[in-house]
Amino acid sequence: MRNKSKEINDLLTSIKDEKLNGFNIVDFWDSDLTAIGIQFNKVLVYISSYNYSITGKYNIIIENFDTGEIIETERTISFFDTLAKIKELSKSENSV
Repeated sequence: MRNKSKEINDLLTSIKDEKLNGFNIVDFWDSDLTAIGIQFNKVLVYISSYNYSITGKYNIIIENFDTGEIIETERTISFFDTLAKIKELSKSENSV
C-alpha cells in the first residue's frame, strides 16, 4: 500500500506470500502511515509499526470487529510473532 510504512508493507507482503485466505485488509487509519487492520470475520487485528524503528516490534490489538470490544489487549511483538498470530487467526473459525 503506497500510503503505509515500509514495516507495514513488509508485513502485508509476507502475509500475501503465505497465501493465507479468509481475511480483508481494513484501513480505518488512512492518514496514519504506521497502522493497518486485518479482519477475520468478526475479529479485527489492529497493527501499528509506530515504534518499530526503535523496538523492532509491532504493536497489535485484537478486537471484535462489530462492537470494538477488546479480545486481546495491546501487545508489542516481533515480526514473526505477528505473522504467526495472523496465520493462527486465518485457520480459526473467525475466518471470513
